[in-house]
Amino acid sequence: MFPHFYQPRDDHQPGYVYLLIAQGYHGIIPGLLLKRCKIGLSRNPEARVRQIASFEGSQPPCDIAILKTVYVQDMKLVEGRLHKKFKSSHIKLKKSREWFDLWIWQIWLVGLWMRIYQIK
Repeated sequence: MFPHFYQPRDDHQPGYVYLLIAQGYHGIIPGLLLKRCKIGLSRNPEARVRQIASFEGSQPPCDIAILKTVYVQDMKLVEGRLHKKFKSSHIKLKKSREWFDLWIWQIWLVGLWMRIYQIK
């Protein structure tokens, strides 16, 4: 029998939920009113940004910056709730399911919800 090498990742534990922005990507009055953002989870958000930015063929192909990170009790639960709240702004890309086209007021709302879930 083959030994079991793959261990599924359990994201229902403490960690970070982050909000990233694709800098200068697009938008009405490019990038000023509508911005492409990513809501995700990670145990190390800085490393995750480097990973996304270095991924060949990453979508969108641009510079990425962290707008906000919060430490939460259950990363997967909080990320799922945020994705659900902003579902109407979700965009479908070939290689990612976590990008959203958000108006500047929606970005503020994402930050507000993140603070609500944050462990203090």
